[in-house]
Amino acid sequence: GGEEGFGEEELDVFLAPMADALNHRTGFNNARLFVEEGGVRVMRTIHAVPAGAELFNTYGDLSNSELLLKYGFISTPNPHQLAPLP
Repeated sequence: GGEEGFGEEELDVFLAPMADALNHRTGFNNARLFVEEGGVRVMRTIHAVPAGAELFNTYGDLSNSELLLKYGFISTPNPHQLAPLP
């Protein structure tokens, strides 16, 4: 084995500046950060992407309030938008 997808195991906190270069798009993810043997982090596509197409990384199925609180932006449209009921 050797490869685990980011978020599938507990990791130490680390900075991944180039991972932040990809835009987020709710519900669409074509790249992911992987951890290889020795703790090396590698950003790879997770399915075929046409030449010249934009790469996206998704921070998860989060509502706009969660995205704003954690990452400082919102996503529209967002199918995970929640409205609290009284």
